[in-house]
Amino acid sequence: MRARVLGRYLAAAAGCGVEDLRVELRTSPDTPLLFPFPAAAGPALARLSLRGIWVSGLHSRTARPSAALEAVLLHSVRLDDRDLARMLALCPRLRVLGLHSCTGISRVAVTAAMGLTSLRSVTIVDCNYLTAVDFAAVPSVRSFRYSGGFFSSFYLPGDALFADLDIRFGVQKSRNVLICQKVFSDWFESRVCSKLTTLTICSNVLFVVSSLLNATSHAESTKMGGDLFRSMTELQLIMLEMKAPELANIYVLLNKSGCSNLERLFVQFPIAPHEPLVDSFDYVGLEQPPDVLENLKVVKITNFNWNRYELQLFCILLRKASSLHKLLLITPSLEPLQVHGIQQQADLLFLAEAVANGKVILSGSDDAATQPFHSDASADFKTFSC
Repeated sequence: MRARVLGRYLAAAAGCGVEDLRVELRTSPDTPLLFPFPAAAGPALARLSLRGIWVSGLHSRTARPSAALEAVLLHSVRLDDRDLARMLALCPRLRVLGLHSCTGISRVAVTAAMGLTSLRSVTIVDCNYLTAVDFAAVPSVRSFRYSGGFFSSFYLPGDALFADLDIRFGVQKSRNVLICQKVFSDWFESRVCSKLTTLTICSNVLFVVSSLLNATSHAESTKMGGDLFRSMTELQLIMLEMKAPELANIYVLLNKSGCSNLERLFVQFPIAPHEPLVDSFDYVGLEQPPDVLENLKVVKITNFNWNRYELQLFCILLRKASSLHKLLLITPSLEPLQVHGIQQQADLLFLAEAVANGKVILSGSDDAATQPFHSDASADFKTFSC
């Protein structure tokens, strides 16, 4: 498509009062195509989705705010930090912001001066050069989803009432663990998580949360209100590895977070390594989760590889969840692997009996009907739906 043709289409859309505009380029043209913002955003435009295009006109003296624009999704869009800040400032009614694979961005920050008091949902996926995220000045945020690398700085509002959080980092780095620790420590003190209904975290974040919970004395826990996640009904854990420390962290989270209303639990284990897992540990001899799982109705475990720690977690959940309706084990092998160290006969027999009487469904393929709320952080960008 030539720039002149695109310009005619955009002018026609603005003239017709289009409310939902999607511009998607699957392949990069020889000459980059430009989306003139906000000139091409008509007065009625409420939802804008751009993919594979450059944005221009942001710093023009004639640029005026897009008063009706409530949702902006940018996928592989060419713009830098200054461009993004200006674009956000021109969207005073913005409620939904999504950024995917925008490699020119190193910092996403919303200041009070931008006036984004209606911003509710933020999704950031695979922006590989991103090093700083700052939404501390936006207490209106209710949904935050992030998937990508670690930050050098990370600030979320300490006075927001989040409904759902999805935070997945890549390989663990010690200095970034401290950054996450500060964020969650502030949240615990300010009771930010008390209204949270859905939480998805990777094992890197799980380590931070469990460390904070472990370090909290009974008196401190009482002062903070005790049940830190009292409204949470769904928890998803993305495990980058599954050994004794990871199992211990899961135990701590279930023991000390006050998630007594948890109804749905999703655990995704890493894909099995080529070599069998052998280490010096046997079963993790920690305090098992108490009866906080009495409301748990659905458990789904994917990539179940018959690892000793995976098997131990499965048995604890099956024994402790008295109201369980469904427990799904999605596994590449329907038979226990003959690997040294995982033949815990009592638990294997327990699993076999549970499968035989229908309490557990063992399957080699995923169950599309049972998916977590945060099933795919990229879903909005695939469908360009706001």
